[in-house]
Amino acid sequence: MASTPDSTWIHPSATGLGSVLRQVTGAPFRIWHARDLLMTGLARDLRGRVAGTVLGPLWPFAQPAMLLVVYGFLFTTLLSMKLPGATDGAGWSAYLLVGTLAWSSVAECATRGASSLLEGRELVRKLAYPIELLPLVPSLSSTLLLGGGALVVILLGGFSGYLPWDPAALALPFILILHLGLVLGIAWSVAGLNAGLRDVGQVLPLLLTAMMLATPVFWVASPEVIAGIEPWLPWIEASPFTCLLDAWRAVLCAGRPEVPCPPLGQALATLVPYSLGALVLGRIALARLEPLILDEI
Repeated sequence: MASTPDSTWIHPSATGLGSVLRQVTGAPFRIWHARDLLMTGLARDLRGRVAGTVLGPLWPFAQPAMLLVVYGFLFTTLLSMKLPGATDGAGWSAYLLVGTLAWSSVAECATRGASSLLEGRELVRKLAYPIELLPLVPSLSSTLLLGGGALVVILLGGFSGYLPWDPAALALPFILILHLGLVLGIAWSVAGLNAGLRDVGQVLPLLLTAMMLATPVFWVASPEVIAGIEPWLPWIEASPFTCLLDAWRAVLCAGRPEVPCPPLGQALATLVPYSLGALVLGRIALARLEPLILDEI
């Protein structure tokens, strides 16, 4: 294969500590340098999501609106399920709605990120496409759509009184940045592992299902709701996914004090080290696995 200037993808690079550190610290600069490629890939990904549909670009906003209506009617009117200390079921449905939206993005980024290097192998072979961009495109696309969905929830929830407006909603840009950092780190890690070991693609859906069930997406981590959960609470509360959902609920559900979540500042601050750590570890994993990835693709 012919060599290409400025490309680190044509021949395997060294995977020593110094080389790995250079790749990790240089990743933001390479992404910025390739921002035109990133924007092109992002636009293509967003168009592909709505191609051939009747609603077209309205679908990303219609889906959370439909969930808002369904969850509100189901848990508030039909089932009348309530959170501890709540007078109605609106808090419970809001709790589930926000958890569902946030976790769906995590699962999508991990799943699509795992296959991104294999699906983009021709770009890598022929165009020396930057390694960071392939998992970044679906992660960024999913996070942007999640932000649009969250904005719909804020607006419709506020107008309907289902989720009363609260200044905490202004922190939406910050939670989106932290969310992107966490899911991108995961996407980088699983992309490298799956390119070198195809079993990862088979195990990942099972692992995501197990993690979803172990994370308070559809249940509340409280002794008032689940008897005997006390010994497990430290592990549950230390999970990065629990911290992520807590932060989302602190931003979107602040108007409903019965929704269990830490204060906004604490929730965001707790998520910061997980987001940064996931980014660094994900890029390290990608750098260390690069020779194996090149052999496979």
